[in-house]
Amino acid sequence: MACATVVGSLAMPLSVPEMAELRALADLKVRDDGGTDLTYSVSIKPRSALGALIVWLQINFVSKQRFARAFRNYDELAHGKIELPVREVEFDAPALNRFQAIASRLVADGCDEEVVRRLVLFIQTADDFSLARIRPYELADEWKVSRRTVLETCLRSTREGLLDLQWEVMCPLCRGAKETDRSLRDLSSRVHCETCKIDFDVNFDRFVELTFRPNALLRQVTAHDFCNPQWTPHIVAQQLMPAHSDRQLTLPLEPGRYRLRALELPGGQDVVVKNDGQRTADVSVADAGWPTEELDLATDSTIHLENSTPAEQLLILERLAWSDQSATAAEVTALQIFRDLFSMEALRRGEQISVGTLTILFTDLRYSTQLYREIGDATAFGRVMSHFD
Repeated sequence: MACATVVGSLAMPLSVPEMAELRALADLKVRDDGGTDLTYSVSIKPRSALGALIVWLQINFVSKQRFARAFRNYDELAHGKIELPVREVEFDAPALNRFQAIASRLVADGCDEEVVRRLVLFIQTADDFSLARIRPYELADEWKVSRRTVLETCLRSTREGLLDLQWEVMCPLCRGAKETDRSLRDLSSRVHCETCKIDFDVNFDRFVELTFRPNALLRQVTAHDFCNPQWTPHIVAQQLMPAHSDRQLTLPLEPGRYRLRALELPGGQDVVVKNDGQRTADVSVADAGWPTEELDLATDSTIHLENSTPAEQLLILERLAWSDQSATAAEVTALQIFRDLFSMEALRRGEQISVGTLTILFTDLRYSTQLYREIGDATAFGRVMSHFD
């Protein structure tokens, strides 16, 4: 294995087609003066002798300098000495006129003028990565406005040609989008996640999220998939352990429910964290399965992990709580504005998808017949419709 170790900040990726394996290790240590030392180690396994020579040349004459330069840039960025460059998207006059016309129609339709302004500006200036998966609740929290207001504005924007909606089916383990559909009728009740090696039943309450992206006639967005911790905030820790090895893991944890699992093994170990839990615990991963009893841990505890299997295992500790920034299908489809705007949105015939818990309110107008007789059909009908609204 050819290795390079650099002290500083974040690294730039290596581009070596001859490599068979690449591993990176970032080690952070707090300094007494308040700063942080970052040791970033890169290990590469070449595919051939020629690949070994290319790897050695790139590491020693190219990559070290690039890494060091990237480290210095990120350090200056953290101290506010430099700013990230902003990618400006140029729109011609007709496109700008369309944006203005759409914004005017949305405001006339009852949408909040400031929310419309921010949404249009976001679509015009944000990068493709942010626009490929617009989450209305996330925008609302960032803008410090009502979540319902932003969601309803996004829904109305699809009718005006500003946004397109998309339904994303999320894996219950890695929580990545495993299926993206333009309509509810395209959803399947059972989906496979290649990353986690599981099949799971779709649930409207958690696994189906409504997101948006700009209408292609206004702005073309190129979506790329990245291994980004931003998509997996529920994952607290990961440990890649060789066969028949053990390791100690010390973690500060928030109270709540967790699960410890291995990427290549079915099942997992249930974990509950509370203030008066155990400070130490032993967990052994075996081919025969996981322990059935629940693991009770303190908020500041040490876990002794043992990989008893004959294969390398990636162990993952994850929170079971889901983000409340997801506009789930169960919530969105229950809104009257969604039913009004998307009356044709329905599941494919014969497709059964769990909804979880749904509350239905039933109201009845007492003496409605007498009301029609006393004030007339037209006036009474108007009052009844106002009641339903």
